[in-house]
Amino acid sequence: MKHLVASRKSASVIVGKRWIEARDQVLKYIRQGRPLVAIVGRAGCGKTHIMLNVYEELKEYLRAYIDTTFLENRTLSTIVGAFASASLVINLVRFAKCARSDEVCRRLKDVLSSGVHNFIEYAKRWPMEFLRDITTLAQSRGYRGTILFIDEGAISSDDPQIQQFIRTLHALRNLCSSIEGLQVVFTILPDVLEYVAKVDAPLMDIIRTAMVYLPDYVEKDDIVELAKAYPSREECLNKLLENYESLPPLTVRQTLCLLQECDNPSICGLEESFEVRVE
Repeated sequence: MKHLVASRKSASVIVGKRWIEARDQVLKYIRQGRPLVAIVGRAGCGKTHIMLNVYEELKEYLRAYIDTTFLENRTLSTIVGAFASASLVINLVRFAKCARSDEVCRRLKDVLSSGVHNFIEYAKRWPMEFLRDITTLAQSRGYRGTILFIDEGAISSDDPQIQQFIRTLHALRNLCSSIEGLQVVFTILPDVLEYVAKVDAPLMDIIRTAMVYLPDYVEKDDIVELAKAYPSREECLNKLLENYESLPPLTVRQTLCLLQECDNPSICGLEESFEVRVE
């Protein structure tokens, strides 16, 4: 079942016309320089998978993937600290050769020389200055810019940290306006997006300028494509295709699960009483 967990390795494969189009639209928005790019979709529809695929595609940018589920909070300070802990960011500074006149490079190297922990704490204490300096250094070393990939800043509209995350998105949007070359890509659930629309219309107006919706459910052709790309049992594929019309709507995650576990659908998020029928 490892293929159900989004990873950089598995994200190299994108199947399904609608998902490929969504990925391409995200890339288009980024390359247009949109400051905030939102990947919207329900749980299990492939948001993290698309984000990681885009992350791997954009090697011309200094970037870091930040899974907020591992963070103590969703403040700007914590998220920038997580960005500073990424190996790509640390190595950029560690191996940079600074000219005497390059104050930004020398400042960052001096902080890192005192230890990675101090480097991260520096980023958390002065997030705006850190993002400005690291973006300047990245561009001077041939990168097009800096991208923060933020996954699932709020797990639902009832998340107690949702207001905190909204404030952080506002702060990041302002920073993107003042720091040339800085961009943010984030995933967001539909109910969280609806909450943002209700409580923060200005932020929602900004998000709307670069928002990509992923399909909620797979279609029959998508099942065939998923079976070609991921581990599956032939009998499970046949059962899914033969009974497609009588099945409840399936997300990508559920489909991948059923392609291996059609004899035990309850572990794939379907009711225990559900049985795939074979004529």
